[in-house]
Amino acid sequence: MSPYIRDDSKNERRVALKTLLYVLIAAELIFVLIYAMPNVRKSKSKLPVKTVCAVTYVLIGIAAALASGGYFTSYAILLTIGAVFGAIGDYSLNMDPKSKKFIIGVGSFLIGHVFYTAAFATALVKNSALQKKQIIMLTISAAAVSLLVVAAGVLLKVSPGVGLPPVILYNLAISTMLVFAVSTAVNLIKNQGSGAYPAALMVSLGAVLFVVSDAVLAIIHFSKRKIKIPHAVNSWTYFPAQVMLALSIYFIQSLMV
Repeated sequence: MSPYIRDDSKNERRVALKTLLYVLIAAELIFVLIYAMPNVRKSKSKLPVKTVCAVTYVLIGIAAALASGGYFTSYAILLTIGAVFGAIGDYSLNMDPKSKKFIIGVGSFLIGHVFYTAAFATALVKNSALQKKQIIMLTISAAAVSLLVVAAGVLLKVSPGVGLPPVILYNLAISTMLVFAVSTAVNLIKNQGSGAYPAALMVSLGAVLFVVSDAVLAIIHFSKRKIKIPHAVNSWTYFPAQVMLALSIYFIQSLMV
C-alpha cells in the first residue's frame, strides 16, 4: 500500500474523530441547557437528563484522546477513569443526603478527584516538575486551600449532614486536585510556551469551575444562611468543568505528538 494512501486514510480518520468531538461538545451544551431548565429539574426526567450529560462528558474525554493521536496516554486513561467516577457520582447524588447511595456519590467524586490528581501528576512528572521540593510545596498548598475551604464553610454555616470524616476527606481530595491542576497549567506554559495556553486553560479553569460548582451546591443544599443561588449556576459551572478537563486530554496529548 502506498504511504500516501495510508497518510490520507489517517488524516480522514482524524478529521472524522475531530468532527465527532465537536458533535459531542454541541450535544453536551444542548443537554445541559435542558437540564438547567427549572421545569426539568423538578420533573422525573431530571435524573435521565443528568445521566446523559454525565455520559456525554465521559465520551468527550474518550473522543479527545482518539482525535489527538488515536492513542491513550497515562494522562488520558487516568483522567477518563476520574470522569467515569464523576458520572457515577452524578447519578448517586440525586438521592436523599441521608441515604447510602448519596454517600456512594460523595465517595465516587472523591475517587474521581484522586484520579484527576494522578493525571495531573503524570503531566508534571513528564516535564520533570515533580521533585521532592515541588511535592512538599504542593502538599503545603493543598493543605492551605483545604483550610480556606473549611473556613468558608464555617463562615457560611455549611452542614452537609453526612458526617465529618467524609467531608474532611472530600475537602482534601478536591483541594489537592485544584493545586495539582494549577501547578500543571503553570508548568505547561513554562515548558511549552504560548502553544500550551489552550491546555493550561482547560486544566486550570476546569479545576477552578469544579471547586466553584461544589461550593455553590454546598450553599444551596447545606448552608444555614439564607443565600439564594439558582440551581442553574451549579449546572453552568459543573458540566463545563468536566468538559474542560476532558478536553484537556486533546490539548495535552497534542503537545506530546
